[in-house]
Amino acid sequence: MIHTHRHRAKSSEDRAFSGPVADPENRAAHGNICSVDTCSCGATRSANVNGRHVEQGKWVEPTDWNATPNASRKRPMVTLTMSDAGLAQLDRLAAKRDEPRGRVVEAALDALERS
Repeated sequence: MIHTHRHRAKSSEDRAFSGPVADPENRAAHGNICSVDTCSCGATRSANVNGRHVEQGKWVEPTDWNATPNASRKRPMVTLTMSDAGLAQLDRLAAKRDEPRGRVVEAALDALERS
């Protein structure tokens, strides 16, 4: 008999928004919180929630870190603390490039890795 497992949230943790969790993105869900569900098997699923807007990611197995947009960088997810002035500068740069904040930060981290 083949045993199948359906992921279910065993625990959930709210974190600050740090970028898109699904492809395609739901930009209306960006900017508030990211709820991270964890299954008893260790798989995780992220959802950005902003009011009634939700962007639901896929379940990611513990060893499958490259399966989600946030993990496509092949580096651990980080949380940045910035001053209001730094955040405003980041928003201006993101608007100029017509990209979300997360992609601008990702590009900066990639450039640091190459230098």
